[in-house]
Amino acid sequence: MTSPIWTDLLARLRSNRPDRLVEWLHKIPFLEGVHPRHLRQIARLLHRRSFEPGEVVFRQGEIGSGMYIIQTGLVRIVSEDLVRGEVQLAVLEPGHVFGEMALLDHASRSASAVCQTESVLYGFFEGDLDQLERTRPQAAARLLRNLGLSLALRLRHTNERLHEVEEGSARAGY
Repeated sequence: MTSPIWTDLLARLRSNRPDRLVEWLHKIPFLEGVHPRHLRQIARLLHRRSFEPGEVVFRQGEIGSGMYIIQTGLVRIVSEDLVRGEVQLAVLEPGHVFGEMALLDHASRSASAVCQTESVLYGFFEGDLDQLERTRPQAAARLLRNLGLSLALRLRHTNERLHEVEEGSARAGY
């Protein structure tokens, strides 16, 4: 038989957990503009996973099914090139989102994600988005809008870097 004191304490601890997750999600730039009640729904759909240093989240070429939000740790995004080997594209910190293209297409991953340190990630997958669209269409619409903005900004940055590389090649006479 469980003591009523312990039962009450455990119930309060369990009920606070979603609130802390929602507070944290509210600070994530990717989720900007999502109403707090919708964040609560999103929090219920997230899948928490811990990773060790060097552990692969996903590999380039694998079929993607979802995205990740970094709660703690560092995640390296790397491209595996046959000529140059592994090329580091970015090191992402807590609050960053990666792998989000997989929510829109069923293509293979364009890069690998490897945890550089012990990390806690929250996964959000295609089935979760489908459920959000059915139960909270406004939240899903906002999430998709933010996803589009995120990808547009990344494309703009990539275009700028490509332009810099082309200018450098032109100056070098290539």
